[in-house]
Amino acid sequence: MSSPAGPHRVLSAREHEVLRGIVRHYVQTGAPVASRTLARQNSENLSAATIRAIMADLEEAGFLAHPHASAGRVPSELGYRYYVDTLEPGRALAEAERAALADDLTAEGEIDSLVSRCCRLLSAASSQVAVGTSPDTATTVFRHLEFVKLTDHRLMVLFISEAGIVHQKVLDVAVPESREELTRYANYLNDELGGRSLRDVRDKVTELMKHESATYDALVRRALILGSRYFLEADPHAESLFVDGTNRLLEGPPSLEDFDRMKALLSAIQEKHRILRLLDSCLDHEGVRTAIGSETADPGLAGCSLVAAPYGREGASLGTIGIIGPTRMDYDRAIQLVGYVAGLLGTTLERVRS
Repeated sequence: MSSPAGPHRVLSAREHEVLRGIVRHYVQTGAPVASRTLARQNSENLSAATIRAIMADLEEAGFLAHPHASAGRVPSELGYRYYVDTLEPGRALAEAERAALADDLTAEGEIDSLVSRCCRLLSAASSQVAVGTSPDTATTVFRHLEFVKLTDHRLMVLFISEAGIVHQKVLDVAVPESREELTRYANYLNDELGGRSLRDVRDKVTELMKHESATYDALVRRALILGSRYFLEADPHAESLFVDGTNRLLEGPPSLEDFDRMKALLSAIQEKHRILRLLDSCLDHEGVRTAIGSETADPGLAGCSLVAAPYGREGASLGTIGIIGPTRMDYDRAIQLVGYVAGLLGTTLERVRS
């Protein structure tokens, strides 16, 4: 994710107030903002003529754009960036909304289901598309594994990482196993592989499998066979992208500009590596980050913005969640929502482990 290019020109108090008023009015209505409109709303009782002169200066400096055949102005990418960078803290979410979000995320579950639930909550609360990533499993440290017998020919493998993250997979097996045998298999694998990264676990299992038929007894051979079904069939670099709310792109009668933006965003979601790249760029940064238009470094998303934050536990980032939508976004609310839900997810992961 790109950073803004260089410092902003310092705006006067009046310029700041006018720009803020234009951004907020345009986000709310979608219509270019005229000086008369601001004159009726500004708190300093500036005349329409004064505001018109300030708007002309802001346009010349690149903070505003002047749509064709319109007397009003709209924020430019630079205008949005200045607005976001000078947001004043304090517009917190209402306590009732915070409580409702927290209640919806109290249930325990494996990491994928928790991230998916967060995306659903963000999309519903923001009326935008929400996106999130699960942890990169390649560097996940393996704590222990359990085999759970579902039927004679079906097992569930529970993989628990050092961070307390649970992954699961159902295996079909030809030979029935007793619960006692499954416990012994799991104990062997946990003793042999515990404390290694998943990448190292895969290498170790591959090495052991090369020699198991000639060297090990029946219990070890069977443990390795079942273990390999989980460790070797999973992509060690798999990183899941969760998306919720694409149907919201179709709400309301879109303009031609909205339609083009919608197509570009859907295309980026289908080519999920583009969204993953944006989200991964937030992993090493604390707090909420925004990428506005060209700051995404993706030409196809020039009309879109991303508001995202890493989530994690014990100071370690595990993945990212966020909101992606048009540059005409309610950034105040989006930043508050993303920051709060990312914190909730981290708290939930702490509770799952404890």
